[in-house]
Amino acid sequence: MLLKDIDGDDNTSVIGPVPPRDSAQCRQDTCCIWKYVAEEMRAAMTQQDGQCNDLARGCIRLGFHDAMDFSKTNNTNAGADGSIVLAGECETVADNNGLKNTCNQMRVWFAKYQPYGVGMADLIQMAANVGTVVCPLGPRVRTFVGRKDSTVRAPDGNLPLFTDSNDHILALMDDKTISPFGLIALLGAHSTAHARDVKPEIPGDHRLDSTPGVWDVAFYGEVLDNSSTSANVFKLDSDVNLSRDQRTSDSWRFFVGQQPGQFRWDKAYAAEYVRVSMLGVNNMNNLTECTGVLPPFIPNFKGITTPGSLPSSLLSSNRKSSPLHRKANSNQRARTRTQLPSDDQPSNARPELTAPTVTKRAIIIDPPVPETVHFLISPITHTPTTEADENPVRGPCPGLNALANHGYLPRNGRGVNLLSITTQGLAGIGLSPEIGLIVGALGYVSKLADLTRLLSLQFDLDELAGHLVTLAIEHDCSFSREDYAVGDNNAFNPKLWQVVMDEIGGSDMVTSFALGKAKSKRIDEEFTRHKTWYDPRAVAFGAIEVGLILTTLAPIGLGFLIGQVPLAWVRSLFEEERLPCDWAPFILKTNTITVLILGVEALLADNKLPAHVVQGIVLTPQGILDALVHHRNGTRPDDDMRREHVALMRSAVIDMGLNTTGVDEIAKLWGNSNG
Repeated sequence: MLLKDIDGDDNTSVIGPVPPRDSAQCRQDTCCIWKYVAEEMRAAMTQQDGQCNDLARGCIRLGFHDAMDFSKTNNTNAGADGSIVLAGECETVADNNGLKNTCNQMRVWFAKYQPYGVGMADLIQMAANVGTVVCPLGPRVRTFVGRKDSTVRAPDGNLPLFTDSNDHILALMDDKTISPFGLIALLGAHSTAHARDVKPEIPGDHRLDSTPGVWDVAFYGEVLDNSSTSANVFKLDSDVNLSRDQRTSDSWRFFVGQQPGQFRWDKAYAAEYVRVSMLGVNNMNNLTECTGVLPPFIPNFKGITTPGSLPSSLLSSNRKSSPLHRKANSNQRARTRTQLPSDDQPSNARPELTAPTVTKRAIIIDPPVPETVHFLISPITHTPTTEADENPVRGPCPGLNALANHGYLPRNGRGVNLLSITTQGLAGIGLSPEIGLIVGALGYVSKLADLTRLLSLQFDLDELAGHLVTLAIEHDCSFSREDYAVGDNNAFNPKLWQVVMDEIGGSDMVTSFALGKAKSKRIDEEFTRHKTWYDPRAVAFGAIEVGLILTTLAPIGLGFLIGQVPLAWVRSLFEEERLPCDWAPFILKTNTITVLILGVEALLADNKLPAHVVQGIVLTPQGILDALVHHRNGTRPDDDMRREHVALMRSAVIDMGLNTTGVDEIAKLWGNSNG
């Protein structure tokens, strides 16, 4: 499944007010009747104090149970098809204990709205998403209608049980195209869940979270906290076991803490639940998006917010594919299925039905569907090659080598300049232009003339290993190269890379925390062999390295906010120096800021950092920038120097004909908005 957008949630689209339910105008728009359905659901699922109630919890669970009967190996005809109600599975399948009242309510709504074209499968998934967003802090998960109903009972045994082993649960989820990270994100729905009579020795109704009426991340921390066990908070064995499993523990901890855990979880859950709601749905191209009918997003509740600490620019969905893929994407545009009146109809045929502020989008499926499904824009399909050349060269940076291997830079690795790195980095891997300037130049220039000359200076990729001129892309304690002073710092070193793999290789997904620990191991390894020079600048470059890996390779749909990358993609970049086959670039307008945030997270994972660093470094995005852009005598930049660098960056980016949004974000970060 390829989702031609990058978010699984939409907190802005609004449809309303709508025409009367029985009017011709309402019948002309698929989503109109769903506005009435969603409003009735919201009223039924909300307590007087604003929290979500048992019906909301039941509807969320029902959405999972109907869709999760899908199996890509032996049950592809099941899934989100309404059979849990239409085939009586609520009453006859033990796994659905506790859902009878919810199923009965679905039958009431179905009887009321079926004459208007509402199907049971869509009704269940709409209820699940309404139930999520009426819980304060819950995301508005993108919602589609048009599924086909089924009265055929699904086979038993496709739902995970809390008594199952981790191996069985992970295998079961993989059979539903859900990754270990996706599983942990989805399990967060237990934040609002109750467990009823799960063990004979513990009868009754027990909440799985201390705040079951709020969609917060308390659940993740409370499962890890041994002291939180009480008669009022029950921990499922499967939750505890998965929180400790090396394959999923990093993902679990990634959502702990209200900030930024809440925002991460909302984004991750929404993206994963869109996938769940499409399991077994074979007519995706004919679905209509009606996210705009959902109740509004509730960003705070009694002092709990989501999230106030991240820059507002990070919350923007103003993202697009790179210039390389615009032509391809123009041929694959999602079809809009709003069913608006045709031009020859009266202008008042739909007087009050307003279009959502975000265009409705359909899901496009491009056969064949890959076994591992990701939310992509357009996948990299070309094979990296090296053109015939007497002596092709490569350098110490896997990313630049990959750009050359794919033809963005000269395939022979010769005649490269910082200008081509900046522009082709944008086209090839979606890097904002200021990244190349920060890493490659700004620490060493003081006026535009110097920067202009540096941008046009030609060099070969292997010359970067010698700290060519003033470019410092190569740095000590890198993941895969020797230090400059002691060995071959240009070629990939399998032994050094194995140190990294020993740390990150135990999970299918790589996190900023895991990469930070791997960096710490690499530094320790270097210190045992020689006195490596790990100064603040090297620390900053190491942080940038982690941030670039995570921001560039993070699967679209989750992006930098979840800071997780498939291990196979990381290995592809480092071991083969090629861009992953199932990956596509996208432009994130705050690229530098996101790189710095993830870089700081990686540094915080190094508990030996004070002992490693020769001089101090401030563990903030600003601190990393200051360590990169310093006075020639090594002291930190003052405000005047920061303003000069912002002006240099802005001038250079404008001269390249590129957008200055990333430079503007750096100016704000440094407090130089007028720089």
